[in-house]
Amino acid sequence: MPVSSRSTTLLKFSSKAAALKDAKSIGVALGPGLPIGMVSVGMLIALEELYIPIRMISGTSMGAILGALYAGGSTAEELRQHAIEIFSDNNVMKLISEDKSGFSPSSGEKLMEDLRRRAGWDPEFYELKIPLYVVAADRISQKNVILRQGKVWDAVRASIAMPLLLDEKEIGGMKLADGAIFYPLDTDVLYSEGSDFVIAIQAKPIKSMTDRKLPLRTKLQPKFLKKLGWQVSEEKFFAKPGCDILLRPRVPMDLAKDTSRINEIIALGYKITYNAVMEIEKGNFQPRSLDEKEKKAVEETIVRFSREAEIEASDIERYLQKLEKKTANMADAELMDEFPKFAKKFGDFYSTVTENFPEVTSASQALRSKIKDFAKLVDQSPFMSRCLRKPQGYAGDYQMMNYMYDNQVFDSQTNMGKLLNYYLFSNPASNAVRNRAKIIQGLIQQRASVQTELAITSIACGPSREVTGTLEFLKDNTNIVWTLLDQDNDALANARKNIPKDQRLTLNFVNAGVRDLLKKSIDLGQQDILYSLGLFDYLEDKIAITLISRLYAFLKPGGLMLIGNFDTRNPSRALMEGLMEWFLIHRTEEEMLELGKQGAPDGRHSVIAEPEGINLI
Repeated sequence: MPVSSRSTTLLKFSSKAAALKDAKSIGVALGPGLPIGMVSVGMLIALEELYIPIRMISGTSMGAILGALYAGGSTAEELRQHAIEIFSDNNVMKLISEDKSGFSPSSGEKLMEDLRRRAGWDPEFYELKIPLYVVAADRISQKNVILRQGKVWDAVRASIAMPLLLDEKEIGGMKLADGAIFYPLDTDVLYSEGSDFVIAIQAKPIKSMTDRKLPLRTKLQPKFLKKLGWQVSEEKFFAKPGCDILLRPRVPMDLAKDTSRINEIIALGYKITYNAVMEIEKGNFQPRSLDEKEKKAVEETIVRFSREAEIEASDIERYLQKLEKKTANMADAELMDEFPKFAKKFGDFYSTVTENFPEVTSASQALRSKIKDFAKLVDQSPFMSRCLRKPQGYAGDYQMMNYMYDNQVFDSQTNMGKLLNYYLFSNPASNAVRNRAKIIQGLIQQRASVQTELAITSIACGPSREVTGTLEFLKDNTNIVWTLLDQDNDALANARKNIPKDQRLTLNFVNAGVRDLLKKSIDLGQQDILYSLGLFDYLEDKIAITLISRLYAFLKPGGLMLIGNFDTRNPSRALMEGLMEWFLIHRTEEEMLELGKQGAPDGRHSVIAEPEGINLI
């Protein structure tokens, strides 16, 4: 999505941002925040998926914890799992004192024990796999210091010592506390140590998605620290660091207070990072400052679209409330008469409020924020609820695929939920998802009819419904070794549970992602059929071409590779992006052919479409 000047409060590019693709030494600065600093995990996941290597890290407070684990060898996905465990209701970082009366200064040691256990070792800085620079504040000199020698976890303990919560840590005659006391990010050390490109991330707390002002406690924090004897400069405390890309994902306070929603915080970091890199790839960024005339024009545009969005959102909200009362006691047979009328009204609304989405980023953010004011209504649809909550940290997870495959319109406790289900499951994108699975299934059956021994692999397999569908048509003498690969262990568990045992079928489950394939750390063996239905919509061209090349190497002579991708003509795009924040890379038939030709130049290439004409293979 194009980056407007207004969006620089969230995303800021320097004049040399375009140099990312040529950078030889990329450094990342990870910001503070408990638990909002977990946006850094999302950033690391995105950079790994985009195959962008990190050469060094600076970390402040929470960023120091994450930086230490990552520099010590943990993957970004392992960090996500650690985050979920650390912030679970029964283990809130072991910061609560034994009598549960509040925070305890000594409980910092319990935290360090837990972190050492998770890391599996207690390293010196020189033993780390990636150089790490830990930011802390020194009470004696009243300055930030960079820790880069000695025990890593001692330095981290200093960087997280927030006044009144954890005792200061004494190292080398310095009395050290939370690195965010003076300013939250340090990018200078990364440049001085040789980084030629620096990406920084710091969560921005806001009251709510509709009230984006800083929470009062954040505004008062510098004054609070001054009373404790710290010579804090408010200008530095809220300053933006110098770097090539500054990411400031907004985190509403209700999200920050709910430890069960860590995945949603991580998703915010993932989304803003992924979009930033995509914009650089496309050249859609504005490093220069706008003049006063341009600023005024942008402000007027945003105000106009925001005003229109409020009118439209209020209209649909009133309509939904009336409809909920009208249909509350309807039987299913009677309710079916309301389905087409509701689908048209709801569809017209989204077409109206999102028609300017690609052009005005800030306006579209305002639209989505207003739409979510009636989330309690749309939550009555299990599918819509999962779309909004994204419990796996991203859209399009295995359970969302299950919902679309099952097409269970009446799977809701309320009639309002059933209406929403009908609208969502009958839209072209949902139909296309079901259609593409049938096409893949048919192509596999066609190959199995003439070849009794088959090796098949599904990349980013999700729930793998096509496996069960294929079994119904196999000959008795068929023998298939079917490998299901996915980075989400829950998806693999779901497939393992639902695919029936069959003597003609041998299943292999592989927990791995794009990064593993790109690094050649996974050997799939020689395959007759390789396919991926819902992965390439998330990969920019360079990564997609490289991945096709890697997969093609596993293909037997005469083998078949099947790649799915949504066409640019997807009529459900406004709904997916405007409400669900579900962003795909849409491609034309010509663009799909070009990916194939570049990734597998000696192969034969063709493109087919499912009956809706919006999902290409």
